[in-house]
Amino acid sequence: ISFSFTAFYVHHQYRSLTDTLIKNGKLLAGILAHNSRIGVFSENEALLKDPVEGIIIQEGVLEVSIFNSEGVLLNRQERHGVNRDSKLFNKDGGLSKKALEKIKANKLPFYIDGGGILEFWSPVISDSGYFKEESLLFEQGPVRKRGRIMGFVRITLDKEILSSQQIERIRDLG
Repeated sequence: ISFSFTAFYVHHQYRSLTDTLIKNGKLLAGILAHNSRIGVFSENEALLKDPVEGIIIQEGVLEVSIFNSEGVLLNRQERHGVNRDSKLFNKDGGLSKKALEKIKANKLPFYIDGGGILEFWSPVISDSGYFKEESLLFEQGPVRKRGRIMGFVRITLDKEILSSQQIERIRDLG
């Protein structure tokens, strides 16, 4: 019985930590997309520097990339060597046409679970979202105006952080 309880607890904690990591990744991607709107619009690398540096210093973030609406890489910063998926990127670091079509078709923030990493994608939209007074009470998301997609942001998070957090929680249990 004790072993079953421990196995259930470990599985539940891992699932909880994974959900928290996904929520944090989506939040970081949304913040980056919002803060990089002017830099993406003007395609000014200097205006993109601060938002990218603000995200890359977060725990578990391996890479931050910003692209314009044509998939051209505007700014990229990484912590340490990250292997790129050759299907997504072309030789100059921009997005391949196939990947760009898939990302544009989605139009909403999403994530891809790639084994040891999680990739979070979010569109950079010309209008910001806003909250209705009613949505504050019912915890609805922001209502999007019909803004134009100016670009995309990508944040890569390391799933290794899950293992270290789970080990810490198991030690606390014992």
